[in-house]
Amino acid sequence: MIKKIWRHLVYYTERLFCRMINLVSVIKSSRLNGRIIMYHHVFPPPLLASLISENIASCVCSSAQFRRTLENGLRISSDYWVTMDEAVDYIRKKTKRPFGVITFDDGTSDLFSEAYPILKELNIPFIVYVAVDFIGKPTYLSPKEINELIQEPLCTIGAHTLSHPNLKQTSLRQAYREIRMSKEKLETMTGCPVIHFAYPYGKPGAVDCRVVQCVKRARYESAVGTIDAPLVDFWANYIWYLPRQVEN
Repeated sequence: MIKKIWRHLVYYTERLFCRMINLVSVIKSSRLNGRIIMYHHVFPPPLLASLISENIASCVCSSAQFRRTLENGLRISSDYWVTMDEAVDYIRKKTKRPFGVITFDDGTSDLFSEAYPILKELNIPFIVYVAVDFIGKPTYLSPKEINELIQEPLCTIGAHTLSHPNLKQTSLRQAYREIRMSKEKLETMTGCPVIHFAYPYGKPGAVDCRVVQCVKRARYESAVGTIDAPLVDFWANYIWYLPRQVEN
């Protein structure tokens, strides 16, 4: 009973927090005008319909809806979609131009089979936050698919820990190990610096100040959570806990 009350308290506190940020941003006429979009799965419509009927379609969308979202961004501007590196620069500078970032969590196989061909066709950059221990497991990216994405100029590889734990519920030592070792293993695998991180679960119930400090200590340049809010001036001061919006 206490756990249930606590979950509800965290949920409504987060919603109030996001609304307050948006209200302050409107009042202060925020210059920053961006959004980071989070995906876990992109499925063809028949499979998505079956998942919805089973009530397990959390944080997923159809390939048709995914394409529409990308094309809507391109209607705003041909260079609307940017890399995470570019987005961090825009956020720090509170750049006025509208922009969006496409992100994927976990590294699931449908990213490669459904989303990647559309992104490549439309020439849109994206970032995949990979949970290292999931590579090669059923429904996740295979080593071969990871290698192909590494060679893709449109793709940035980010870290999502080793085993996807709730970092707030682990010891400080274990949290730092998950954060640092995932970075090191991915850098060895890709041959490139891995400077962007995504918190597993990502809500305030899974992230606290000590976890954020671990991310900074591991020398990441940005980190994203799952607070559902647009990018406004407020977030320029919280580059290691940026919000993301869900599209489904």
